[in-house]
Amino acid sequence: MSTSISTADPINDEILAAKKLYPFINVLSRTPSSISVNYKRGYNYVDISLTIPNDYPIHPLVASIGKDVVLPSGLKKRLV
Repeated sequence: MSTSISTADPINDEILAAKKLYPFINVLSRTPSSISVNYKRGYNYVDISLTIPNDYPIHPLVASIGKDVVLPSGLKKRLV
């Protein structure tokens, strides 16, 4: 999800890029090793946890979505 945005914090760059692509993202919390967000579309919310590997940005973020969540087909296409 890299963009031309450049700051000293690559994680912040990712958050800014995600908000451009998905304006309904709300960052709930952030630690040095993870980011917790939710994505609201209409009445539906999807909670997403992003794990930041130690060697980020060489290796990508890992996204986890609750197993009981049914993703709308449009969101599935955009996440892949």
